[in-house]
Amino acid sequence: MINRVRFAFGSSKLASHLEIDPRPITVLVGPNNSGKSLALREIETWCKAGSNQPRKSIENVETDVPAPDEAIEELRAFEIEPTVGQVIPADHLLIGRADPHQGITQQAISVPSMPTYLSSPQHVGPYFLTFFTLRLDGRTRFSLTENRPSGDLLGPAQNHLMALFQDGESRKEVRRIVEDAFGGYFVIDPTGMTSLRIKMSAREPADDAEEQSWDPRARAFHAAAEDIKDLSDGVQAFTGIVAAVLSANYKIVLIDEPEAFLAPTLARKLGNRLATLAQQREGSLFAATHSADFLMGCVQAGAPINIVRLTYRGNNATARLLQPETLLRFMRNPLLRSTNVLSALFHEFVVVSEADTDRAFYQEINQRLLDFGRKGMDNCLFLNARSKQTVPEVAGPLREIGIPTAMLVDIDVLKDGGRDWSRLLDAANVPATSRTALGHHRAAVKKAFDDSGKDMKKDGGVSALEKDARDSCNALLDQLAEHGVFVVPDGEIESWMPELNVSGHGPSWLVRMFEEMGTNPTDSGYVRPGNNGVWQFIERVERWLRDENRKGMPQ
Repeated sequence: MINRVRFAFGSSKLASHLEIDPRPITVLVGPNNSGKSLALREIETWCKAGSNQPRKSIENVETDVPAPDEAIEELRAFEIEPTVGQVIPADHLLIGRADPHQGITQQAISVPSMPTYLSSPQHVGPYFLTFFTLRLDGRTRFSLTENRPSGDLLGPAQNHLMALFQDGESRKEVRRIVEDAFGGYFVIDPTGMTSLRIKMSAREPADDAEEQSWDPRARAFHAAAEDIKDLSDGVQAFTGIVAAVLSANYKIVLIDEPEAFLAPTLARKLGNRLATLAQQREGSLFAATHSADFLMGCVQAGAPINIVRLTYRGNNATARLLQPETLLRFMRNPLLRSTNVLSALFHEFVVVSEADTDRAFYQEINQRLLDFGRKGMDNCLFLNARSKQTVPEVAGPLREIGIPTAMLVDIDVLKDGGRDWSRLLDAANVPATSRTALGHHRAAVKKAFDDSGKDMKKDGGVSALEKDARDSCNALLDQLAEHGVFVVPDGEIESWMPELNVSGHGPSWLVRMFEEMGTNPTDSGYVRPGNNGVWQFIERVERWLRDENRKGMPQ
């Protein structure tokens, strides 16, 4: 039904506005407050209220609706009889749809006007698309499993549980999906007489009568089942979403944070099931998520998918289309998988360091800068690449998909030329015209260390050199920093904060360093941010990431 969505912005200020074909799956990712929820609401508004409503995120929605006769036939699935005293013109259809949140809503549709409705962006939504559109969000998640009035089962469904109670095929599909997720069987219990309620049974009903009648066998069956309200939030959230989506033939499904309250395995299963359903219905699923597991569930369903990364800072919004093949590379590469690289999609910035000790230390320094009102990096993910050789292997793909990513390395990164040096420059997007000069500069600095007889990493880094060589080394470090490669000038991470006299290496050094830095900000000995050393180092990283974000990363 929707064949094109155009965002109001692109990958940078100068880029064309992003356009996508949303069929069958579009997943919106990005940092908090990047506009994902707003985009879903604006698509819903377009589909329900028409194109003349004000929008900030979605510039245009193009539809591929059926011919008038086919559209009328599709709407007849929602046709209801007028109530006593209700007068509907003979050439109108009275349409009633059981919304999972609002109950049944009614609208009289003029059959002769259908060609006009379908040809007008202003009217195609409120007179056609609205009946096939469903939006779910976190605020209403748990209401989906609440008891609903049973109503007149001979008439049209008044709510989504009544719709499932009447539609055995859809109800059994919900049951199949829920059983696969939890091992229990979704059933709808009518024995409350005036209400329908969701229960989870240890066994499948023997037949429809055991689930749907009021006889002793049915009462015993439901008495043995558990009320879903007595089960976990995850069971309720998962079941509620699946039940709502399957309660009607929704072709446009918009879900905000579908992973809320779900364990990672359940988030992945939900993504897979919803993506598969969207493809089967030839509809469009739009989901805004912070879950790498939900995203990978959608990807692994095998259906065509758009992954759109949104960002927003300083009145500058961006929308970038990511390739599913890139995410599959993240999942298939053991290094990238083990470093949780996919989580970067949901952060504004990334800092990649050599080892977990480095990651933890720099993350703590950044947090203290933020805590004391200094220029730290909020919404930043710190990753551990395992070694200096693999820092580019982690950082490079993140930069390729437009995430500002800084690399923090010890000074011995200057020791090795050849392949390791080339991979570092590749990941840093250093222009080819600059590489030869940087390579010669690196070789000259290494020779200066060799001639000095000092170990560049263990003997003080830059400070171990004579003045001219020291100036040359600092100039090289400045050039690398311009490309987001930040080298510890005094050698290695253990050289920071010499005033605390912490010895050792690796994890043992980190434990003692954190002990010396203190844990209670109100204590007199608690180490607060200073104006030089590692504090200045991380603030420089922050400035580079902000600048990189403002100008937009390369395509």
